[in-house]
Amino acid sequence: MFRLFYTIALIAIATAAPAQTYNQIDEQGNVTQRSERERVANFNPHNNDTTTYNETPVGLHVWTVDRRFGDIRPAEIDTMPHMFMRTTFNEGLHGEYNTTGNNFTARQNRIFADRPLTSQFLFTQPYSFVSVEPDQFHFVNTLSPMTNMSYYSCGDKTNGEDRLNAKFAVNANKQLGGGFTVDYDYARGYFSNQNTSHFGATFFTSYLGDKYQMHLLASTLQQKTSENGGLENDDYITHSEAYSESYSESEIPTILSQNWNRNNNQHVFLTHRYNVGFYRELERDTTDVNDTIVRREFVPVTSFLHTLELNNYKRTYIAYENPRRYYANTYLPSDTARDETRHLQIKNYLGVALLEGFNKYAKAGLKVFAAHELRKYTLPDLTTDSATYERKWTEHNISVGGKISKTEGHTLHYNATAELWLAGEDAGQLKADFDTDLNFPFLGDTIRLAASAYFYRLNPVFYQRHYHSRNFWWDNDLSKETRTRIEGRFTYGKTNTRLRVAVEEIQNYTYFGVSNDRTDNAIWDLTAGVFQHSGNINVLTAQLSQDLKLGPLHWDNVITYQNSSDESVLPLPALNLFTNLYLHFKIAGVLTVDLGADATFFTKYYAPEFCPQLNQYAVQQNVDTRKKLGDYPFVNVYANMHLKRARFFIMMSNVAYGSGNRLSFLTPHYPTNSSILRMGISWNFIN
Repeated sequence: MFRLFYTIALIAIATAAPAQTYNQIDEQGNVTQRSERERVANFNPHNNDTTTYNETPVGLHVWTVDRRFGDIRPAEIDTMPHMFMRTTFNEGLHGEYNTTGNNFTARQNRIFADRPLTSQFLFTQPYSFVSVEPDQFHFVNTLSPMTNMSYYSCGDKTNGEDRLNAKFAVNANKQLGGGFTVDYDYARGYFSNQNTSHFGATFFTSYLGDKYQMHLLASTLQQKTSENGGLENDDYITHSEAYSESYSESEIPTILSQNWNRNNNQHVFLTHRYNVGFYRELERDTTDVNDTIVRREFVPVTSFLHTLELNNYKRTYIAYENPRRYYANTYLPSDTARDETRHLQIKNYLGVALLEGFNKYAKAGLKVFAAHELRKYTLPDLTTDSATYERKWTEHNISVGGKISKTEGHTLHYNATAELWLAGEDAGQLKADFDTDLNFPFLGDTIRLAASAYFYRLNPVFYQRHYHSRNFWWDNDLSKETRTRIEGRFTYGKTNTRLRVAVEEIQNYTYFGVSNDRTDNAIWDLTAGVFQHSGNINVLTAQLSQDLKLGPLHWDNVITYQNSSDESVLPLPALNLFTNLYLHFKIAGVLTVDLGADATFFTKYYAPEFCPQLNQYAVQQNVDTRKKLGDYPFVNVYANMHLKRARFFIMMSNVAYGSGNRLSFLTPHYPTNSSILRMGISWNFIN
């Protein structure tokens, strides 16, 4: 409650602050005094602000880069007020992820079409909420030093959550900029033995000259999660009336205690290019008809590209206590588990690009590239006399590929990329992608028709082929997995309608499975591993996003239908729904308010179980003990507000908790938190 009053006090101070004025200088050198409100109102966050001030100029440009080639892609600025209250949730912006209940824990997307491919170091992939891939990172070009501070909180020092994010960006000149981000995420947990703690820091810099361009990221991320293995008995939540005693959340017995997952990672990403081209002169008239200013514009024709990725991972699973007969197998001679593995990945891309648009005949761009990848792994192993030692694997890969694209113009765009692995562990692997969009005007707006397709023939990653630990062990001979997808998308901005339909066929689908036996208050003979389905699996996805508006009343909806041809291997909910009903209005013309409620709902299905020893979601394989989840609404009531440079919210989450039979689960045996008062604030500072 103290944090709530503190936040309100900060907002009150900002509201009561006297209006500041700035001297705006126009192109003719005339000075006009402008108010803070006028300056902010004239700033468009989606484009560069070219207005110049002799005190504190304000303006941001935000972009991401292509992970392979370093191409710049415009991005939405990450300080928009709409849906700010949802950014604190591990369950995703539209509630599409399954989690183990506590915030910042491992998660899996229920929408199969949005799941990423399995990464080489798959143990960190479930923490996508707190980690950012290089092609998702927002680079910044700013007219003045900028700092963003965000803080989220709920609960108290016993069971609450705290999330602190800070980002600083500064430019030395128009070409050179940089900064850093710091992220601290800590959730103590309302149930026992489930606290999470993550700390990450990233340094970034970019240089955007005419001939030379560069982007650099260097980051570290330390993660620690306490694992409780789920509840001993779901009836503590679903049928609490059967117990003579009343249990608080922290008193409900869990399967595990003194078990932890730890990840310690370091990453370097560098992409740079040298452009060869020519300068052409442009003339701009001034107020004096006899006076002109001549400007030169650089037109790149050819680029020489290089991208480097270096990823260093260390994962440790520690178990000081385990229930009797909990594991079906024990492979390493130790009383307690300390499963450790390390992975080093170094990847280099070299390419040449013929750029689009340097003359009227260059209607498309063309890139060719070659890549080399080095991968090293360590796992425990046993000698012939059962002594333990550290075994090392080294894998190399060489691949070549090309890309043809058209990105300029308004009507038609397309991209086609192919990469073939020629030598190494993944020899014969192939990835081919294609996407296109067609835009045309209709009734005062633009209809966008888009399509994409891919064909992948992928070698299962190392940890699907090999894994050694105290209680799980495999060395699999797996076939390549083949995936084919076709997707169509329709967007019409005037009616806020977005329709998406995708069909995917998978052969040799590779997945994790888990099996165990359960009684009312115990679990035993736990086994888990990697499996491959030799037949074909077909997945149909149809998603409609429709935002409706009537005066101040807004109703946003995302409805997703899915069908898997084999639910025993790839279980999916048939229907997934997110809806957000709210009033949008202003107070005193300066305080923007969204007041409403959002809800997430999905139909029943055999949701994957979480296996903490592998930090993976795995298919429930024991038909006698598997559980269905779903048909339960997760409802949040909120007030989301925006004042000047500050966004803040107050929310009561999961207000439907306790209704009916209280089936508040997103993962089997892992209940979600009950109704909690949450709050958050994000503030931009321009220095």
